[in-house]
Amino acid sequence: MTKFSDGPGRDITDVDFSTKITNFMGSCDHTISGIEAELFVEISVHRGPGNRSRKASFEYFIAIPRFHPAPTGKKILPITVKFEKNKNRLVYRDQVSIKIPLGHNEVAANYDVYLGFQLSNKQLKFNRRRRSR
Repeated sequence: MTKFSDGPGRDITDVDFSTKITNFMGSCDHTISGIEAELFVEISVHRGPGNRSRKASFEYFIAIPRFHPAPTGKKILPITVKFEKNKNRLVYRDQVSIKIPLGHNEVAANYDVYLGFQLSNKQLKFNRRRRSR
């Protein structure tokens, strides 16, 4: 995900920061009511030339499409990181617990779990344009 500084510019000098999910892992435990999962997420954050605050704020999500549109179907996680002096890159690590309720004879493998960045409409359009080139 690339976030640009406020204003009309959209070249490399206008980049506020960029992020990338670089790794994720998980572990699951079966319980009487379903599955309890621990997810470990690693996100690389790069400060861009347009970033004056030395901070980056973004959101990522964990979603289980089978539960959509119920609130349990998507968890949005807001993140704010601060770049240390003379550092323009960092790795943010997060640990998130989720519960997947299962009915009698339901199989946990039938539940997909998605992980991604919560994008604004402008960010989504930018990503789609960049991908189509």
